[in-house]
Amino acid sequence: ETGYMVLYEPIWDGNLEIIDYLIQHGADVNLTNTRKETALIYAVQAGELEVAQRLIEAGAIVSAKDEGWCDALWYARRCMPRRSKEECHIRQQMITLLKQYRQR
Repeated sequence: ETGYMVLYEPIWDGNLEIIDYLIQHGADVNLTNTRKETALIYAVQAGELEVAQRLIEAGAIVSAKDEGWCDALWYARRCMPRRSKEECHIRQQMITLLKQYRQR
């Protein structure tokens, strides 16, 4: 299997080394799970900014929507934690990143 399920655990753990390895060896960053969530949507849900950046650089489609027609930016705006100043800062950086690439 090359794609979403292979990337699932390292995304949640924020393990860039494994993510880079998997991408270099053919993991498809645009495969989806049964709810049509992409690896990028999952990275946003996990609050993993650097992972999201890596996935975008590897060709992740920023505007891809899940089965509820929600994209990564929607999740960043509505679902990322913001309990602390650090979480708020990461959330804002994620939104900025996604908006930047969504317009391309």
